[in-house]
Amino acid sequence: MKTSFGAIMLCLAASQALADEKVLYCTDTTALGIKWDDTGNASPARFLSNRYSIKIISSSERVITEMAGGSADVPERFECKQSHHQVISCSDESGLEAWAFSDNKYTRAFLYGAPVGGDPNIVVAYGVCTAF
Repeated sequence: MKTSFGAIMLCLAASQALADEKVLYCTDTTALGIKWDDTGNASPARFLSNRYSIKIISSSERVITEMAGGSADVPERFECKQSHHQVISCSDESGLEAWAFSDNKYTRAFLYGAPVGGDPNIVVAYGVCTAF
């Protein structure tokens, strides 16, 4: 009897931990930015919309995975904090990729562009998330 009760409690605790983790499916509505050509000239540009899965680990951590493109299926850890007006802001370790979430909407910025090295583009996008 005690063993059954312990097993039930363990299952309830595990299911609660799984319930706390939420997965979102997010799609860019629009992505705009600056693109550099091979000669170093910059110009405004439209970018293809991206799709992401976002696993909410806790109020201070999310794991974001691009679902298509160059970094598809490579999960990245983001640290998050609640800011003003119920917005949750998250950034990667470098601080050069940032996300802001409010309800089911988001804004994201990829700032590792040509002036500072790395990818030759700077992108700002916004979109909508739905729960899996």
